[in-house]
Amino acid sequence: MKILPVRLFGPCGMSRADLLDALAWSAGLPVANVPDNPHPAQVINLSLAGGKSSCGADLQALVNRLLDKQVFIVAAVGNTYGQKLAEPANCEGVISVGAVDPDNRVENYSALDARTVIYAPGRTPRAMGTSYAAPLVSGFIALLLTQQPSLRPTDFQALLPRYSREVQPVAKCPECSPRGLLMSSLKQ
Repeated sequence: MKILPVRLFGPCGMSRADLLDALAWSAGLPVANVPDNPHPAQVINLSLAGGKSSCGADLQALVNRLLDKQVFIVAAVGNTYGQKLAEPANCEGVISVGAVDPDNRVENYSALDARTVIYAPGRTPRAMGTSYAAPLVSGFIALLLTQQPSLRPTDFQALLPRYSREVQPVAKCPECSPRGLLMSSLKQ
């Protein structure tokens, strides 16, 4: 596996078209006025959140196309504790990632929503956020694909009990039964 960095934000910020084009191009779909991507991604990490409160039809249609191509889409849930997921984490089929602290408790900044697929460590020595947790899950999936190349995005949730453990209960989200990524469980 190789990492393919894609710039999404520019000096003028990011438009919705930028997001859609970046996702499409990353997965090897054609984008107008841009050379084709010679190295389509199998796993796309989106360390950003804050779009629409429900997944827009344009974004969901693109996510569906990428899932049909067996592309894993991983997105941070956002640093909006107690609030529901926003785009792109709220789109169906996206692996939404929240953050846990070193004691496997949901971080006090991580969005809370029953649709959060998994939690991962969200602190680094210099910063914290769900944007730091999402790449850990993306890397885990990439490593998992080296052992199970035929793994599909739809299979990932079924495997979660094998590679995760329950996080500490969160009273503010009783319908949540979140799982935290257990990184050491993948054998090489």
